[in-house]
Amino acid sequence: MPTWGNDLLRTLMHAAFLQVLFGATILLVRWRLLTSRSGEVIDDTQVWAAVVVLAIPLCWVFLQVKRSRPDSGFRRTGLLSLLLAGVAGATCCQLLAVLVWQLLMGPDLIADSVLGAIDEDPLAFVIMLSLVVCVHAAFVVVCVPMVTCGTVGLLVNLVPLIGLLVGGIFAVMWSVRMEPTWGLALGWAAATAAAVSLMVPVAHLATHVRRARPGTGARLDSGELPGPGGRQGGGGW
Repeated sequence: MPTWGNDLLRTLMHAAFLQVLFGATILLVRWRLLTSRSGEVIDDTQVWAAVVVLAIPLCWVFLQVKRSRPDSGFRRTGLLSLLLAGVAGATCCQLLAVLVWQLLMGPDLIADSVLGAIDEDPLAFVIMLSLVVCVHAAFVVVCVPMVTCGTVGLLVNLVPLIGLLVGGIFAVMWSVRMEPTWGLALGWAAATAAAVSLMVPVAHLATHVRRARPGTGARLDSGELPGPGGRQGGGGW
């Protein structure tokens, strides 16, 4: 089993890889080389940047999944600290990438928007920081139980995942195009505090339902959750 440090390094490498991969699409949109399924050219680079800001955390969480490991890539000890450190590291990668995006977007960048002013307006930086932490933490909260808690976790979190994707894309798209305001900053700060707080019970839940007991691993692989006292049953939630 990899050490905590090796797992953290793996999460950071995934974050950096995704920034390079999706960063290239920013250039494709600026050069009008990216098209939709209907064949229309995607020409709004700032809107595409908002899509990327939401897509990267989703991909980042699922890249942590490693089915060849008994813990599916989410360790059974030190999971909370790993997730918090991973979100912090992935956020740093995203903020550095946004600074590079400003150069890649060129004249398509809206100068007085949150995305365009992050390098010169502290309020814009705070908004972008809160936004990035929030979406990373939110996808951790929704997606980790889907991977670690069997079929029940998958079904329970499917609707929240869809809601996060639909609501998130509109919220992020609207926010990065807005001028920086204190209201926007406070809104994202509150959402970030809620999402990060929810990571605590989620990490403990993921650890609890996979706690090593005779036969527990087999039951989890089949989608069942351990009930009270280690017996089979659906009352583990």
